[in-house]
Amino acid sequence: MKKQSEKTEKIISQFNKQEIFRIKKFLNSPYFNQREDVKALFEIIVSEPEITQMETFARLFPGDSYDNQKLRLVRSYLFRLIEKYLLIREFSEDELAASYYLTKAYRKRGLTDAFKKSYEKALHNLDNQPDRNARYYEYAYHLQWERHLLASADSPSEANNLLEMSDTIDLSYLSLKLRNICLLAAHQSVYNATLQPQLADEVLQHVQKSDLLNIPAVSIYYYGYRMFEKKTAEDYFKKFKLLVLQNGALFPRDEIRDLYLMAINYCVRQLNDGDEFYFREAFELYKEGLENEYLLENGVLSRFAYHNVVAIGLKIGEFNWVAFFIQRYKNALERKYRDSSFSFNTARLELSRKNYGAVLELLQKANYRDLLLNLTAKTLLLKTYYELGETNLLYAHLDAMNNYIRRKGIIGYHKTNFQNIVRYTRKLANTNPYDKVEKSSLAKMIEKEEVLTEKKWLLSMIEMG
Repeated sequence: MKKQSEKTEKIISQFNKQEIFRIKKFLNSPYFNQREDVKALFEIIVSEPEITQMETFARLFPGDSYDNQKLRLVRSYLFRLIEKYLLIREFSEDELAASYYLTKAYRKRGLTDAFKKSYEKALHNLDNQPDRNARYYEYAYHLQWERHLLASADSPSEANNLLEMSDTIDLSYLSLKLRNICLLAAHQSVYNATLQPQLADEVLQHVQKSDLLNIPAVSIYYYGYRMFEKKTAEDYFKKFKLLVLQNGALFPRDEIRDLYLMAINYCVRQLNDGDEFYFREAFELYKEGLENEYLLENGVLSRFAYHNVVAIGLKIGEFNWVAFFIQRYKNALERKYRDSSFSFNTARLELSRKNYGAVLELLQKANYRDLLLNLTAKTLLLKTYYELGETNLLYAHLDAMNNYIRRKGIIGYHKTNFQNIVRYTRKLANTNPYDKVEKSSLAKMIEKEEVLTEKKWLLSMIEMG
C-alpha cells in the first residue's frame, strides 16, 4: 500500500514542534472541531508519517472494513481545519487587520459607543506602528470608510470625509502601482523582458505634476522606476539610494529588502556596462543592508548574496572586512550550502592575499556538488597553479577541467565561458614572457572575446609576465 502523500500530510510535515502543539490545542477546541477521528488522524500523521492508508484506517475505525472514501472524508475535515488555523494565526498576528475588523463589526451591529472606542484604538494602532507604505494608506482608508458609513447613516446629505478618503485611497493606489512598475522595471533590466504595465505613464505623469514626492512610499518607487528607465540615470539612482537609506524604518523588512536589492541590481547593471565606480556603491549597499539585517530572510542569507558580497569586497580591496564577513555570516547560510560556500569564498580571499598554500588546502579538500560552483573552484585552482609557476600541475589541471566540462554536458554560455578560460590560460602558459609581439597578440585576442569572465585576470597576467 502506498504511503500517504496527500496535501494534508505535506502541510503538516512543514510545521515545527511549537506549531504542532498549537494545532493540537486548536483541534481540541469544541468551537472549531467536535470530531474525535480528526484529532486522532492528526496524531497519527504527526507521530507516524510513514504509516500506510490501510493502517491509518484500522487505527481510526477498529473492526471496520477498509473504506477509502471514509478515510478521505476525515482527511478533508482535517485539511479544512488546518487551513482555518492558518487563517486565524495570520489574522491574530496582524494587529491592523484585527483592529479594523473589530471596528467594522461594532459599526455593523449599531454599537456606536463601542465603535468609537474601537475606531480610536485602531487609529492609534495605525499611527503608532512604524510602516508608512501602501498598506498604511490602505488601512487608513478602510477606517475612514467605516467612519463615513456610520456618520452618513445619521446625516446622509453630508459629504463627511469623502475628500479625505479620496486622497488616502489615491496614496494607497499610487504607492502600490509605483511599487509594481518599479519591480517590473528592475526585473526587465536583469532579464531583458519588454513588458509595459497599463497606466504606468499616467501614474508617473500624475506624480510628476502633483506634490507627492515628499511621501516616501511614492517617491522611492518613482525614483526607483526612473533609475531603471534609462541607462544614464545616475541622478535618479542617487535620489533613490538616499531615500532608501533615510527611510528604511518606514517599510516592513521584506519590502526594504526588495528596495536594497533593487539598488544593488542597478549597480550590477552599471558594472556590466563597464562602470567600475559602482563596485564601491554596491559594496556600501550590501554592507548597510547586512548591518541592519535587511538582506536576511528569516535569519537566512542567500548563498548568491554571500558570493556576491565577497566578490565585490575583494574587487575593491576590502580584504579585512571580507574576512570578517565570511566568518560572521557563515551560519546564516542554508545548512546544505554552508560548508561549500564558506570554503570556496575563503579560498577566493586567500588567493587575493596571495596565500597560495591556504588556497590549495581549501580547494583540494572541498567537495562542491553544485556544477557551476565546482567549475568556479577549479578556476581558482587554475589561477593558483599559474601564479605559483606550477606548470606541470597547471597543464594536468587544464586537461582535467576540459574533460569535466565535456563529461558533465555543460551547454550554452557557461560551456563557452569555461572552455575559453581553459583555452586562454593554456595559451598564456605557452606564451614567451619576453616576446612582446606574442603577448600583444594574445592580449588582443582576449580583449575581443565576448564570453570570458576571467578576462581581466588573464590580461593582468600578460602584463606581469
